Amino acid sequence: MHQEPIRTVVKSQRTRTLLAGAALLCLTAQVHAFQPVGPDAELFATGTASFTATDNVYLTHAHDKADTIWDFTPGLTLEYGKNSQVKGSVSAQDDIEIFDGALSSNNTMLGGGGANASYDDGKVSVTGNLNYQMENQPTVTVRGVGPQATSQPTLINRDTLTVGGTGEDLVTDKSSVGGGLSYSDTHYRTSGYADLKSASVPVNYYYKYDPKLDLSAGFQYTDNVVGRSLAGKGIDSDDYFFNVGVRDHDFTPLLSGQVRVGYEIDQPSKGGSTSTVGVDASLAYAYSDKTSFTLAVQNGYGYNNFGSNFRDAGILFGGSTAFDAQWSVFGSLGYNHYTYLTTKEADDFYSATIGAHYALNSNIGFTASYNYNDDSSNIATDSFQSNEFVVSASVRY
Repeated sequence: MHQEPIRTVVKSQRTRTLLAGAALLCLTAQVHAFQPVGPDAELFATGTASFTATDNVYLTHAHDKADTIWDFTPGLTLEYGKNSQVKGSVSAQDDIEIFDGALSSNNTMLGGGGANASYDDGKVSVTGNLNYQMENQPTVTVRGVGPQATSQPTLINRDTLTVGGTGEDLVTDKSSVGGGLSYSDTHYRTSGYADLKSASVPVNYYYKYDPKLDLSAGFQYTDNVVGRSLAGKGIDSDDYFFNVGVRDHDFTPLLSGQVRVGYEIDQPSKGGSTSTVGVDASLAYAYSDKTSFTLAVQNGYGYNNFGSNFRDAGILFGGSTAFDAQWSVFGSLGYNHYTYLTTKEADDFYSATIGAHYALNSNIGFTASYNYNDDSSNIATDSFQSNEFVVSASVRY
């Protein structure tokens, strides 16, 4: 499974809105930490509070439930090394979810944390990251429904651990060699779903075609180990991704990003292998100082929460524009086609988001958005639609 710009297992649109608001807040102005820690480190207090009205809490077809949800996420972030070759951050947060209506039995307290670090001396660059997250939100591929599921829908409590690192070394003035390792472990606390462990090792060669453009050739190996669910024991697999591509910080003065295209093979432990044209592309276009657009395209393999593997072809287009130092708007349109490899299921998943952000000052911001999801499946019980309205406040001090 190659590294995908559009995650096949992602948080809900509600959480994406919170993250978008926090990111916009950080971009609007310089934020000063409430507590300096030594000469080269700062400690920030962070937090978000959101109110969500949704007409389909469980993302189901026949058992859609409407409710309103309060979500509070206080946390701390330590940033260090701003003026040195080694820099990074460590963060931790709680996540309190309160359902306001008939579904109050879903009330829960979650949490998470992470760390990242980087080193760059101009010749050798190294990055590392670790993240642990408790989740209780449904996604298009993590839902308590399906042919083997119980008749009553449920939120699925799970813990996800991801660890990774990359390194790159200049071999000559025009070439470099890079590699890495990434590992993810999803453990379902709600019984009946298949744990998933994945480990990937990419290796890449880069050639500087001109000062702003690198050509690349690479290979990535991924090992997937799947547990048992209500549908039975999942089928482990090995994925092989042979690719060529380009990368740059500035394809043009306005365009930046990376594109990898190649041949990808999914080799299951049982049954025959399948292959596809592997795609991993992520581009950003700065239309002006205040307006930018992003485009992500993927084609690769993944697993749902029952341990069933699929091929996922997807595209996500987004944009944002700032009217002034305080007001900005954003939006996105997405499409994914999921073709399951061991069943006849095929899903067309559409998503859309539109929202606005207001920066009260350098520390406090507000975001409002509308999110729409539509999963059209050839298995009627797996289809759903959902509408979400989210209002959130973000603080970083």
